Amino acid sequence: MRISEVMHVHLPVLSPASTVREAVDKMDIYQFPALVIVDENRHPVAVVTEDRLAEAVKARPLDQLSSAPAMEFADQSPRVAGVNDDVEACLRTMVEQDIELLPVVADGRLMGVALRVDLLQALFTALASPSTED
Repeated sequence: MRISEVMHVHLPVLSPASTVREAVDKMDIYQFPALVIVDENRHPVAVVTEDRLAEAVKARPLDQLSSAPAMEFADQSPRVAGVNDDVEACLRTMVEQDIELLPVVADGRLMGVALRVDLLQALFTALASPSTED
C-alpha cells in the first residue's frame, strides 16, 4: 500500500513568517498535532509540532511566545516521504525517529501529510480485510 492512498490532502500549512499563535490556532481548528511550514513553491521547509510549542512555554512568557515565529521552534530538516513510498516502511521510520507528522511530496512539492495513527489504521484495516490477490 502506498502512502498516497492514506495521506491527508486537504491540510493547513504555515508560511515561514507564521507566528506561534497562528500555528496554535490552526492546530486547534484542524485538529492536527503538527503543521508543515512551506515556502512560496510549496516545498516543505520545516515541521512544527504541538510538543515543541508546549516546550517553548517553559522558556518564554506567553505574551512573547505568541508573536514569535513558529519557524524558531520547528524542525527545519523535516523527514519527508514520496507519494509512492510504502506505508509500512513510512510507519517504521516515523516510530524509529519519533515523527508525528510526515510530509508527503512529489517533485519536492507538498502533496499531503500522514499521521502515525493514519498509517497504523490503514495497516490494521488491510490485515483485517480478506485478500483479493490469488
